Amino acid sequence: MAMTADGRRRLDPFPAVRTEVDDHPALAGTLLRALHAKRDEMMAQMAQGQCKSFDDYRHLAGQIEGMNIAISICETTNIRLTA
Repeated sequence: MAMTADGRRRLDPFPAVRTEVDDHPALAGTLLRALHAKRDEMMAQMAQGQCKSFDDYRHLAGQIEGMNIAISICETTNIRLTA
């Protein structure tokens, strides 16, 4: 622990980051299933024509795109961690 010149403890604004992964092995799979389910739900809303305006359509399309990005990041990270 870092100390100041007068002997007081100094708080580190950037504490050390852990590099070890202690997460439950099923976490990645559970997260991916949840993301896929939410994305599929949004895609079904779009396919059923539930968007009342073009702005609603664009908003939903953006959310679906964001879900695809999140899924891709999770899959890539899972592959790196299990390799």
